[in-house]
Amino acid sequence: MPTLYHYTCRHNLENIEREKKIRRGIFVNQAGEIEEGKAVNLTTDSDSTGHGLPDGREFEGNQIKNFRAYAVKDDRKISVDHTAYRLAVDIDCRNTKLSKVSDLLGIESDLFLNLEASAYHPLDKHLDLFILNSTRQQIKQRKILGKGNTWWYYFAEISIDQLTECAAKLPDGTYHPESPDAFWELLREDMQRRAGI
Repeated sequence: MPTLYHYTCRHNLENIEREKKIRRGIFVNQAGEIEEGKAVNLTTDSDSTGHGLPDGREFEGNQIKNFRAYAVKDDRKISVDHTAYRLAVDIDCRNTKLSKVSDLLGIESDLFLNLEASAYHPLDKHLDLFILNSTRQQIKQRKILGKGNTWWYYFAEISIDQLTECAAKLPDGTYHPESPDAFWELLREDMQRRAGI
């Protein structure tokens, strides 16, 4: 099985380091309802685009009203970058707590196809139907790559002992992998530097 990745932001990364685990987050059930605290979201894709994750871009119009947290940079309101860190996870594919999203929702279901299309618009919580259908069409015509087939849910917390590689996103959008031990040490040093210790 290919490597499974979990993408996260700086705030959540510090929580992961402190708690020594990745907590369960949101889960979209077969009725299309979002449930909190149900599953860790994973992907086999080493590229963070197309997964519905806010990536530090500036909000446009009234997009910001759908977000609890944001950053301010040079008087601009920007989304928290949930693609800032990529954590590689070791989970046996036979683990019964691991499920492929396309198997749960149905790869041809409207719900799955809408999730896949809306994932290219991470700041639009209520996506315009024209944009949604246009994106679905682009995926169908293979003008853009639908990433839904790479998505997995893990219905349990993940210990940091299960991490095989940790990476920070560089300014060019690529990731620089480190061993977990080296990565956590760098993070702790940076946290102390930021705290003035």
